Amino acid sequence: VQGSLSLNVSSFVGDTKASCSGGTYFDEDGDSQSNSQVAWFKNGNVEKNGTSIDISQTSISKGDKVKCGKRYHDGNQWGSWVYTDELTVQDTPPSIDITISPSNPMPSDDLSCAYTNYSDLDGDSLTSKSLEWTYDGSTLNSSSGTKVGLANSQVDNNKIYECYIELQQ
Repeated sequence: VQGSLSLNVSSFVGDTKASCSGGTYFDEDGDSQSNSQVAWFKNGNVEKNGTSIDISQTSISKGDKVKCGKRYHDGNQWGSWVYTDELTVQDTPPSIDITISPSNPMPSDDLSCAYTNYSDLDGDSLTSKSLEWTYDGSTLNSSSGTKVGLANSQVDNNKIYECYIELQQ
């Protein structure tokens, strides 16, 4: 392989889809190319053949080291592998569904902010959570549960209030 290989991504998480390209055939003896192989390596071992990969469809997970390699065959023997830089698979952020209710509040309504359906592609457990209602950078109400309320008496009409949810894994 002559030249270098490149990836279309600069990092990997658990649901990354990536492709590998580059490198051209060169043989010192002038033999014609008879075959080529492109493979994805996990911690030094072939995980999948082909120019593209979907990390979620493999056994690759957070902390694994991934690289792409390419080599050619000249009809007599395989050439040496040439590789991309090796990247470590990073943590995939968790996902949740957030609900603020009522969805169209009236001036007399109390507000509620809640989350449901915590999921984590890496299988990490939720270790702590913090929910809070804020206005202009100041916390008005907070909770370590799955729901935080804001009483009508704490709300001025025509102002924007924000609900922040922070999850730790």
